[in-house]
Amino acid sequence: LKPELSEELKKSETPELDFTNFKQISGPLGSNPGGKYQDPNTGNIFYVKIQDKNRGDNEALASALYKEAGIDALEVKKGLMRSKQVTYTDWKTTPLTSVAERINNGVDPNDPAFDGFAIDAWLGNWDVVGTGYDNLSYDKDGNPVRIDSGGSLLYRARGERKGSAFGNEVGELETFKDKKNTTGQLFSNMSPEAERKSVEKLRAITPEKIDELVDKFISDPADNKELKEKLKARREFILNKYPESEEKTPETANDEFDLPIPPRTDEENESIELYQSPSYYRLAKYMADPTNGTITEEQKAKFDKAIPHLKKVTTSEELPEGTKLYRGTIARRDSELRAQLMQLKPGDEVISSDIFTSTSLDPEVAEGFAILDQNNKDSNTNSAVIFEIKTEKGATGSPIEPDGTVYDREKEVILPIAAKFTVSEVFEDADGTLRIRVKYGKKQFLPEWPEEQYKSDGVTDVTFASPQERDDVYKYFKDARLSKPTEDLLDELINREDQ
Repeated sequence: LKPELSEELKKSETPELDFTNFKQISGPLGSNPGGKYQDPNTGNIFYVKIQDKNRGDNEALASALYKEAGIDALEVKKGLMRSKQVTYTDWKTTPLTSVAERINNGVDPNDPAFDGFAIDAWLGNWDVVGTGYDNLSYDKDGNPVRIDSGGSLLYRARGERKGSAFGNEVGELETFKDKKNTTGQLFSNMSPEAERKSVEKLRAITPEKIDELVDKFISDPADNKELKEKLKARREFILNKYPESEEKTPETANDEFDLPIPPRTDEENESIELYQSPSYYRLAKYMADPTNGTITEEQKAKFDKAIPHLKKVTTSEELPEGTKLYRGTIARRDSELRAQLMQLKPGDEVISSDIFTSTSLDPEVAEGFAILDQNNKDSNTNSAVIFEIKTEKGATGSPIEPDGTVYDREKEVILPIAAKFTVSEVFEDADGTLRIRVKYGKKQFLPEWPEEQYKSDGVTDVTFASPQERDDVYKYFKDARLSKPTEDLLDELINREDQ
């Protein structure tokens, strides 16, 4: 053990109470010997478990880890009875409501008990709900209290060691949501947002803190070593499964990022100014369909001059690695588009349309674009879609000075035509907003016009893995057009501009 922790260990090994002369007022309330005991002098009541030392140490450690994570669980302390170690908890005299009542009446997707899900899984607390639904209760204010940590870590609730069933991989992340188990009756109702939020409780517990607490509570050398290794490995497993929760989204990215504007030619600046102006909507319409009859010849001439410069800057100006960008849009809940987006899974690729992709450094700006539909207030009708884009090394795009944008303080960044994104996570939050987290890296864009013209526009380093890939790319852009709802939205915005 670490020398600096030796005093803490001695303190944790010192029993706080001797129950030999306490009055037993109940038999065991679970699967282990013990019961309620009352102090004859103070009248205070405790629940005592009579179990061997190593198992008691294991339960005390689990209780301490819950406490470290900020999860309300009864604190397990060490005591004596007839010169043998026992464990005990203070008996709750305030009324508690069993989790069974919530399960029977319907569990809210963001029930506060879900805050402890990742910790329950990490500790392998198989008995967190209990076979009688009596190991998790709520106080009068609705706050959850975990009653029994005995089924955590190396031991099952009845006292047998788990062995390899408590390993480095955390299968409990899935089995705890299986309705065939008592835990699943609760956790199967959990929203994806609540599940990810629970991981932050675990992230806050460092490997160093794990070592410290194991040293404090576990004196058996073999158990000490096993628990240190497994707890750190299981923590890493969970954090790897929820990688995007590692970084919290700031309330606003305006203060988080202030991207420098690269030096540009006069022609490039003029093209960006055109993109920033109210003419953007007609530019988008023209790029989607160059034969569109609503675009005048004068406008076509301006657009034809600007587009090559926009292509060049968006594919050559490199963005800082780790930049977080946001894009808000609308997909009706009953639409085919939303159904397709909901089916995306990690590793899938999403290619933007054959116009430039406008994003913002400020998530609130994206939220604003996603709630143009007034029906978005209700989670059952919310049509909002938010793309959360994280740049990798070599990703390109063009930041724009905020003062020139159509919308004040938009903090806009333009991405290339046909930007290609790799999906990390897809979920609906508590408000019904569909959130799609993606990564965007080096050369993740595709040419939508012949390679000869691409070269003539000054970009020469786009290659295809095979002739088939090139044919597939050209076919994609031949077939791809703006969806009808998006066309209607552009028409509406253009009409507003005309008025």
